[in-house]
Amino acid sequence: MIRAYHLYTGPDGNSHVVKGSVNSGGLVEAESILFKETPAHSSFDWHNAPVPQYVITLSGVLEFTTVGGETFYFCSKQCRDKYVGSLAR
Repeated sequence: MIRAYHLYTGPDGNSHVVKGSVNSGGLVEAESILFKETPAHSSFDWHNAPVPQYVITLSGVLEFTTVGGETFYFCSKQCRDKYVGSLAR
């Protein structure tokens, strides 16, 4: 299993996050794929994802915060192995 998070819009109109997993080795249908590098210390305005997305972190740490204040961190396996437990506020 591969650790994953599901970000979704709830009935209250706000974003929420649920920790879950994706089956390793399973096929996932996709219409397209986009590779994007995010500069260090970047920040994006609140937005709705135009389509369902997977975010794969190769290096570094991503911090996601929902409008409702839910925050979680996503990083590569190397990051988790090195900093396990130290990413929580």
